Amino acid sequence: MLTPVFSLPTYNVITNISNIYITNSSLESGESVSIEINGEEVLLSRRIQISQENVEALMIKRTLKSESNVVLRIKKPDYLGKSKWSFYFEDRVIEAKILDLSWLENFQNQQVDIRPKDSLRVKMLSKVDLADNGIIMREHHEILEVVEVIKYNHYTQLDLF
Repeated sequence: MLTPVFSLPTYNVITNISNIYITNSSLESGESVSIEINGEEVLLSRRIQISQENVEALMIKRTLKSESNVVLRIKKPDYLGKSKWSFYFEDRVIEAKILDLSWLENFQNQQVDIRPKDSLRVKMLSKVDLADNGIIMREHHEILEVVEVIKYNHYTQLDLF
């Protein structure tokens, strides 16, 4: 009698299958991988490929979406194209594509001045993909609107007394 797959944690099952096929794809000609199921040896096909992207897609059980107004400190802007920028958000670095094309065009035409340590107040859409055990599989961020540029204040108040 086979154990139903759904009774095992999805992450463990998919990770183990992925590891088997990664090993299988790196074998030399004439080598093979087999597994034993209920006392019978089963030879695994070398033609089957499982990418990391497919493994993650199989593990995702739900996606949470949220739209919020946040302040992002600029780490790495895109001066020429429409690729993702890097930002400091809370205690980590995130990447986000700016979808506010009119603001982006103004920035790239030097009508918006951004200096090191400046921040952006933005309306951001975040999508978080979760596995069935609650583990975050991936995050995706998009900036829907740039509300304002927040200039870095490098002046510090001196103690006079």
